[in-house]
Amino acid sequence: MVTRTVTVSIQMTMAVLTCLNCTRAEELRKDSTKPTDTNIAEISFRSTSRPCADIIVTLPGQHAPSFRVLLPEDVSGCPHPGYFHVNPVEWKREEQGSWSGMIEFKDYGRILISLVPRDYYVEIIWTLENLSPRPLKRTVLNFCFNVNNGGGGWANREFLPKSRLDRIEDGEYWHNQVADKGTFVHRADTWRNEPEGTLDASILVIANEVRDRYAFQMWDKPVEDPWINNGNACMHLRAVLCESLGVGEQAVIRGRIGISSRGLDEIWLLHQSLIGINNDATAKDESEPER
Repeated sequence: MVTRTVTVSIQMTMAVLTCLNCTRAEELRKDSTKPTDTNIAEISFRSTSRPCADIIVTLPGQHAPSFRVLLPEDVSGCPHPGYFHVNPVEWKREEQGSWSGMIEFKDYGRILISLVPRDYYVEIIWTLENLSPRPLKRTVLNFCFNVNNGGGGWANREFLPKSRLDRIEDGEYWHNQVADKGTFVHRADTWRNEPEGTLDASILVIANEVRDRYAFQMWDKPVEDPWINNGNACMHLRAVLCESLGVGEQAVIRGRIGISSRGLDEIWLLHQSLIGINNDATAKDESEPER
């Protein structure tokens, strides 16, 4: 009788925890459709005179930038000169601090980027439309997350407490002191401190040394080759946008990039809600009748 009571109690506790997790993920999913009006991140551009796909994000309560993102650094198959993120983008400021940008490459395609600020991360929607006369091949996006300005200007002291704003020094400290023990990926249904190998969720997390801040990037498409740079304080995920793209078709990837103080469990729920958004969009597309 005692054993049965304990078993029932444990089952009820697990059920309550599961419901709470589902509720939290659902809240995060619903909150992703539009920006909130208070306590949100501020988005700016590394070059104010020539805005590109190179953004600076300052989280609420911070007096200096929190992180930098290249959206992305490279697009495989795209005829962009140099790195993708240095090409100028036509940005338009939308309501409540969000941004929409467009860049077009002749005989290739049109790229649309949507940025929606949250309290500790930025919501990203990245779309490629094939405007070429032929199908596009496999397209991979190399997204880069920095906790400094690439040397000079600023560094996030929560991750680089002794920074002298030197790119190489910051990169070595980031790689050897922070990322070596603080990198987390999700593999075989749990968090692991081994970034090499196939991931079962498109998330890369690096915790600072005192484990009270967690830098992350996550996507709703498969990723490959997580990479932690030792020449600069950055981390990379290569997201597979599409295996092929027909003439006139679009491919979309959604992601979230930020710094959390709420730990790995919250980041996992954030990713699950992101996948839920993608599933909702897919279900909607499949339910629409052909015209």
